[in-house]
Amino acid sequence: MKNFSTKLIATITVLMMILSLAACSSSRSSELPYNDGKSMVSVHNSADATAGADLGSEEMAADMSYSEDIIDPAADQGQGQDASNIPTGNMLIRRITMSISTENFDEMVTTVRSQVAEKNAYFEDMSITGTGNEGDYKRGTFVIRVPADKLDELTASLEGCGIVTYASESTEDVTLDYVDIQSHLDALRTEQASLMELLEQAEDLDTIVQLQEYLTDVRYEIEYYESQSRTLDNLVDYATLTLNLTQVVEEEVPVEIDEVRNVTFKDKVKEAFTDSMSDLKIESKGMVIAFAGALPKLTIKLIAALIIVFSTMGVYKSLKKSKAKKKAAATASVSAKDKK
Repeated sequence: MKNFSTKLIATITVLMMILSLAACSSSRSSELPYNDGKSMVSVHNSADATAGADLGSEEMAADMSYSEDIIDPAADQGQGQDASNIPTGNMLIRRITMSISTENFDEMVTTVRSQVAEKNAYFEDMSITGTGNEGDYKRGTFVIRVPADKLDELTASLEGCGIVTYASESTEDVTLDYVDIQSHLDALRTEQASLMELLEQAEDLDTIVQLQEYLTDVRYEIEYYESQSRTLDNLVDYATLTLNLTQVVEEEVPVEIDEVRNVTFKDKVKEAFTDSMSDLKIESKGMVIAFAGALPKLTIKLIAALIIVFSTMGVYKSLKKSKAKKKAAATASVSAKDKK
């Protein structure tokens, strides 16, 4: 058991030396491309490495043949990068920003939606503000992810739907970053396979626990680099188009001076009559609308006025009859006195 542990420590030491050389050859740095700010966990334990380095040279030489059976440096270097992971051409990330002004904002939005669906693209972000009324015109911002080979088609189709007031394009070559990520993944996967072989042969509980910790760290780094690789693949396969739409009002066409000079008396009379009829039409509509709005109130007031008039007339007639009766009675009284 002790002899196996000694051989295991020597094997791990040789493995660390080989991986250090592979890491240096691939220019591994602490600042990774497209790093998300997470610090990477060290795969190796410095204390264990020091302990392994303290072994005598004779013991190391005796165990070297055993370690070479597990790890073949030539085979490790011969693996290199998987040919399927090496890009055939430059990996380019394209980004375009456009600002378009249009009089028909809603129609333009409909066009954008249809073009996005037609090009198998999608909206990563979208926002629209404004009511479309005077002083509160509509504005929209659309972040569109479109297949890289259809980016030019989409921009060309949108340019004809309005007035392009601003346009910019940027291209970023990430080929070297992608190749570097793949080289890290190849080295880590080789290390993972070696650790798995050691774990299968280990019998000591402490050794098994230590190897499992190494494997956990290696798997974490593999997942990290795979995430970086997928991010680059997505950014390359799908370009980004940022579209800013602005609603504008139709501008009045300026009148030429020659046109003003050539206006005849007949044209002036015709224009004045047309303007007068237009004003009359507008005023008539206003009067009709005002009358329709006031009709319920006028009806109530008219009924109340009729009631008052008829009531007044009834009272007046009653008073008139009463006076006539009194007058007739007085006349009859006077006539009777005269007869006497």
